[in-house]
Amino acid sequence: GADARFPRPVWTGAGWALFWGQSEGVDGDTLLALRGPDGRPASVPRVVLGRHFADAVWLGDAFFVAGVENGRASFARPAADGSPGLVTEPFRLPTASFSEGRLASGPAGIAVVWSDGLRSLWFMRLDRDARELTAAVQIAEAAGRQHDPSVVADANGYTVAWKDDRADPDGNAAPAIYVRQLTVDGQPRGPERRLASGTSPDLIRRAGGGYLLAFVDHRDGRNDDVYVAPLGSDGSRAGPDVLVSDSPANARAPSLAPLGAGAAVAWHDRRQDPADAIRVARLAPD
Repeated sequence: GADARFPRPVWTGAGWALFWGQSEGVDGDTLLALRGPDGRPASVPRVVLGRHFADAVWLGDAFFVAGVENGRASFARPAADGSPGLVTEPFRLPTASFSEGRLASGPAGIAVVWSDGLRSLWFMRLDRDARELTAAVQIAEAAGRQHDPSVVADANGYTVAWKDDRADPDGNAAPAIYVRQLTVDGQPRGPERRLASGTSPDLIRRAGGGYLLAFVDHRDGRNDDVYVAPLGSDGSRAGPDVLVSDSPANARAPSLAPLGAGAAVAWHDRRQDPADAIRVARLAPD
């Protein structure tokens, strides 16, 4: 049977859209189901892209979706009601693979950030018709892999977080979370910042300015836990890490979303091992 995975809720201002991937064998589809502001179903699921799901964003009047098949990216723009819209042919990219693709929509267009499946992160910028505004450019490369990106738009371009496997200043090769800000054309707007040891970064803008960064780390003899760190408007640290999951079992895959003046974070939690559960915590504005 079909295997559903990688759900991503997208808020439209009037309700929710739930995207996910569904695969059977090597074939995959991206599905969309609309829900009201209370989370109740508002439409039946429908296929919006015949590719494995990567990411989706809201453009204000339609959705923009990225998918991948055989290492090549395709994009779709379903309408606000989920009806079919633009669907592109697979993009020809300078990388051998389009892996872990993430999107961010901003005034300058749609940022696409992905891993080449080897050791580097790449960036390109598209308009709402998936026409190229900025050609693909490499944005992170070092000894070890750079992968698992998260990207958000800001007034001056984009801010990207990723998992990095390079050695730290003491020569340790434990994975760490790095952040870098980019211009609208993907050029560096500041230094790379090593913020914490850990994996699975997820980044959002804060209502009051700056960012929140969620990630998973194994520290102090504990299991893998979810932490959240506040960042300043330049991507630097603005406060200590906050332990969120505090689980007797491993937590993984955190996902942040703005919630009023604060935020909410959801994650997979294995305290009911062997069954995974989804847990959610609300974060205060401060």
